Amino acid sequence: MVGVRWQKAIDPEAWQNVVLEAGAAVRSLHLPPVVAAPEWPLDHERLSDLRVRWPRETRPAYDGRVLLPLRRAIGRHVRLELAHIPQPVSSVVLIEVVNGNRAHRVAIDLHDLSSFRDVELVRSCLVYFKMQHRIGGYSIPHVVPGGVLFDKGTIYWYLPYLRRLRDRKAFSCDVCGRFGLRFNAELRRRTVETLSTQQRFAFRGGLRRVPRPSFLKEIARSRVCIDLPGQGDAFSFRTIDYLAVGACIVGTRPKNELPAPLIDRVHMAFTRDDQSDLIDLCEYYIENEDAREQMVTATRRFFDRYLHADSLAAYYLHTCLARLAETE
Repeated sequence: MVGVRWQKAIDPEAWQNVVLEAGAAVRSLHLPPVVAAPEWPLDHERLSDLRVRWPRETRPAYDGRVLLPLRRAIGRHVRLELAHIPQPVSSVVLIEVVNGNRAHRVAIDLHDLSSFRDVELVRSCLVYFKMQHRIGGYSIPHVVPGGVLFDKGTIYWYLPYLRRLRDRKAFSCDVCGRFGLRFNAELRRRTVETLSTQQRFAFRGGLRRVPRPSFLKEIARSRVCIDLPGQGDAFSFRTIDYLAVGACIVGTRPKNELPAPLIDRVHMAFTRDDQSDLIDLCEYYIENEDAREQMVTATRRFFDRYLHADSLAAYYLHTCLARLAETE
């Protein structure tokens, strides 16, 4: 562990990320914060009777860091305490909702696939929040979409700056899209090749990583952003970055779902399965500013209502209260 930390300490890219993030965070200090607009009402009288027990350790450890913004947001509504809670399945974080003297298991499944790793664990929970939730659902009714969260939530520090940058419309390219080859390599290679060889608009991106702060600025300075799935059919962090900053998104139709549906031509423009209309869709939104900016407004509204950590906390608590009412 010490060796890994030392490698990060001397990694030039890591320091570049720190400098870029710090600069954006400072700029955001002078702008209005991005405020959640949760769609789910909370019964604070009923919440006053609840406690949430949160695990001190998770498997793997980074899952706990990913959930930190959600944990903090939940703690603003209910009493929250850290506890030693067994975590039998990797990438499934078990918490406990305590109502009176009775503790109920609640799971947050961060696994990249829509399948379950332990069906018996699923059945034992009051609510099972599945972050890569298959469209159409499952045979177990208390499995619900869990949304997607940012790693540690640092984006909230500089999201006001990124949105202001996007609102200036000082575009550096028509279309951007950057993808690694760890997942869906064939689809990603084909998409990048199609975009790189066409002559109808300027494309920036490819199959090479850049520091995440640079990528976020690239989103804000692009007319259109390309979205592709992560592992299997999973939403990637890229999708959520687009929604948070506010992007005009062209991409493949998702096969998993979020707590609310992404609507074609409202939140994203879905390509045909064979991507035969990819170039035409990009060109349409490049040339039609009104349609493009309407989508930007819709993507931000979607994020603020359904995916901001504060909105997800309201959704999680609202769902748990509803399930408790059903079981009483």
